[in-house]
Amino acid sequence: MEFCEEQALKLVNEAIAEFREKPLRDTETAILRGSWQGQTYQEIGKKHGYSGQYLQRDAGPKFWKLLSEALGEPINKKSVKTVLENKWRSQLASRRLAHSHQAPQTGITGRIGSFPESASSLSEPKLQGEQDLIYEALLRLNYFEQVKLFQKFLYSPSSVGAFLIQGIDPDCGQRWLLNRLVRLVPSLNAAKVVRFKLTSKVLANSTNGLWRKLGGQVGLHGGHPSEIAEALCQCWQSQPVILIFRSSFEEIPQESLSELIEEFWAPVAKMASNRPEARFSVGDAISLGKAQERRSPVHPLLMFLVDESGNLRDSGINCVESLEAGWQPQIPIKLPKIDRLDYRDLADWIKNAINELPFHLTDEIDRTVRSILEQSDNGLPQLAMEEICYLCDCNWDDKERIWLKH
Repeated sequence: MEFCEEQALKLVNEAIAEFREKPLRDTETAILRGSWQGQTYQEIGKKHGYSGQYLQRDAGPKFWKLLSEALGEPINKKSVKTVLENKWRSQLASRRLAHSHQAPQTGITGRIGSFPESASSLSEPKLQGEQDLIYEALLRLNYFEQVKLFQKFLYSPSSVGAFLIQGIDPDCGQRWLLNRLVRLVPSLNAAKVVRFKLTSKVLANSTNGLWRKLGGQVGLHGGHPSEIAEALCQCWQSQPVILIFRSSFEEIPQESLSELIEEFWAPVAKMASNRPEARFSVGDAISLGKAQERRSPVHPLLMFLVDESGNLRDSGINCVESLEAGWQPQIPIKLPKIDRLDYRDLADWIKNAINELPFHLTDEIDRTVRSILEQSDNGLPQLAMEEICYLCDCNWDDKERIWLKH
């Protein structure tokens, strides 16, 4: 398995957060990503809206000094890939060594074959670190097109956007994808997350029930959609705001979904987009240099509509399926529908996750893949992940509360 950019970002963010008790700043993230991709400071500045001179003479040297202290070894723009990969592999080896000392196994029993195993090893709990490895591996399974489109949005000039998540079946892991995307949001730890379960009961007769409940989520007693929009935009000035609406769309009237977009999200997006700070581009004022670093960052304002029904009916919402010139934040982005995993998806994933998965899964990949497909209704992602956890002696039901926070 190769060490990738996202793993590098996670490793660095954790090291920095532990060292100074604050996660990476936007400027530091830009420097790290750009350096990983082999970009010059001028190229990084042009892409992210900073002065190349400021990055090279001020922010860059400070970041590499900070990271060197956090990691306990020298690192710079040229050595970033080598140092971080060595650090990652060292951590991985240490975790596996600790697990082998803590819980030696004489065998493994599962649906894929049976091996002799002592009674004591059956009751031995798996270390948290080992199950974290499984989680990290699962984060690389499937959903490539959806994540790719969301990342494209994150790197676009807009910080305001809505996303529609759908799958061909209720067991496509719509909620898993939601959590994967939310993990990518900058400054997530400081975000205000508003979670809402849309039900036919809430929307009975009209959307007034929705406005009342949504108003309560932002500190209003009742509230008109425009008042709720204003309250959210005020909150957005100081922190990222993430709105999550989960529902079975087949139970919700189409007109209710349309009203949610037209009467609520469209005013929110328009109001936020018209704020001066949302229109401010550092690229238009490159000479500001360090002054921009002191300016409050533009936080993401996001809405996710998660259809858990899996029937792929027409939601009645005007959406776009790609980010093209002329797109406006008021129009939700429909992510590619989630489909079944096929044999190659699983086989390639197992090969790339060989360092995280138990040996009995990677030793006979063909048998492992066929077993997963058989137990997951021919590749439904949610069922496949549950089966993988079972084969790794990891209880999905227990981990769901930790892994799926949203």
